[in-house]
Amino acid sequence: MNLITLDERLNLFNIDERNGEVLKRILLFRHTYDAVAKDIGITTQRVEQIYKTSLMHIISSIEYFFEKYKHYETLKEVNYNLTQQLAKLHKKPEPSEHLQSVLKLRLEDLDITVRTMKVMKFLKFETVADLLTIKPKDLLKIQGVYFGVIKDIRRELAAYGVKF
Repeated sequence: MNLITLDERLNLFNIDERNGEVLKRILLFRHTYDAVAKDIGITTQRVEQIYKTSLMHIISSIEYFFEKYKHYETLKEVNYNLTQQLAKLHKKPEPSEHLQSVLKLRLEDLDITVRTMKVMKFLKFETVADLLTIKPKDLLKIQGVYFGVIKDIRRELAAYGVKF
């Protein structure tokens, strides 16, 4: 049997180098989306998007080859494994214990300015989890919120390892 490397296999499916790197880190090394995003320098959402679209592309390519060469049992097995991986994508991963504890933190316990705290009370945000339901750009649309509030929140959340 002729063995080929994973990179060669990815080339067969026209997966570019960056997308291939994302797939390898997640599938082979079991890295989280956050870890891959940090290492590669892109957002977590982009990593998830690359992962999903690359898997979908591979699955559709396999389905094409499967239809063309129905007698290859290995293609069935690969297709099944990738379909299972794709099914797992629809489940949201559980946040780490550290992140769960940070999300439960009350905003009053954070070292934020009085102005920022007033904005949070106005929005009826009580915990970090409540705060993370809004994007910074949407927060800036609220009257009385200026960039200093965003910087204050980012600074404090960064101390806990959370990006806002």
